[in-house]
Amino acid sequence: LSMKSLRSIAGLGTEIVELVEHFQIVAIRKADSMEELMEISANVVTDSPSLKEKIFEGFKDRQKISDTYVDGMEICLLHCKVDAVCHSRFKYISLTEPMMTAKGFLKGAVVMIVQKEVEDDILIEPVGRLSALLVEDQRFLQALLSRDQAAGTRYIEKALVKYYQQEVLKIMEV
Repeated sequence: LSMKSLRSIAGLGTEIVELVEHFQIVAIRKADSMEELMEISANVVTDSPSLKEKIFEGFKDRQKISDTYVDGMEICLLHCKVDAVCHSRFKYISLTEPMMTAKGFLKGAVVMIVQKEVEDDILIEPVGRLSALLVEDQRFLQALLSRDQAAGTRYIEKALVKYYQQEVLKIMEV
């Protein structure tokens, strides 16, 4: 086992612990626009005014590339890469009053933040794994939509621990 492999294993484990421990479902009454939802989402991620602005701008830039609304799920995926964050974050903003968009009703936003510059791409993979979990396991999406923090945390933890075990085995084989 090389030092590089050891760093990958340790770094990945730290990212997973950070994601699980900082996962939140936050209910807000409503957002009148996508821009307001992006601003609220940035505020949920951090208290730092400068980082809030970077995250908000990252969301807006991503929205310009393509719409983040997910057909059939009534959610959007607000995501960006930001410098000045130490660890990835995954949160769900639930709208108690769904917002009407051009594509349909929006019940909430999945918020995913990853580091802009990482030494090892494996460190941003857990967020991608959670994004895939939304499609692969309807129970996870239902936990988010129903604002069930405990169930959401269980699904995240189970999926990321399984992912971690698979990645460690791959790294150990090399």
